[in-house]
Amino acid sequence: MDSKIIIFGILIVTIAVIGIILYVVKRFLPSPPLPYYKKNIMSEAEKRFFRFLEQTYGDKYYIFCQVNLHSMLGVNKQGKEFWRYANKINQKSVDFVLVNKETCEVLLVIELDDSSHLLPQRVERDLFLDKALKTAGIPLLRVKNAHSYKIDDLHAKLNEDLS
Repeated sequence: MDSKIIIFGILIVTIAVIGIILYVVKRFLPSPPLPYYKKNIMSEAEKRFFRFLEQTYGDKYYIFCQVNLHSMLGVNKQGKEFWRYANKINQKSVDFVLVNKETCEVLLVIELDDSSHLLPQRVERDLFLDKALKTAGIPLLRVKNAHSYKIDDLHAKLNEDLS
């Protein structure tokens, strides 16, 4: 019986020593680098449009780009239903958001639509986005991507949606 206790003790000490060795190795060996790299936040077309928004409305509104839907939309469900609807917005973002400088309330979402918005999966995403924002009471303005914009036309559209 004493030999069983001694063997058990040796086993416990061995496991503890192995655990300490593994901890030290993991703690002090360099870990492999993470696979991330810096990307541009906006495409060239989005940068041009952002500059227009900044020049025209930057004094009146905060202008944010590439905003995740989950930052603007909440889900009025519980349990599995909550996650079902939350997952639909967690991986989606919009191009631009105009926000009231005093209250930080979202006033308008702007989507800059290029030819990719004609693809079937993108059309489905856009329909969902339209419906989700409308349900939440957030106006959405879709602007067709162009190399240049008719400033007066954009002013009219933006001012209409902001009022």
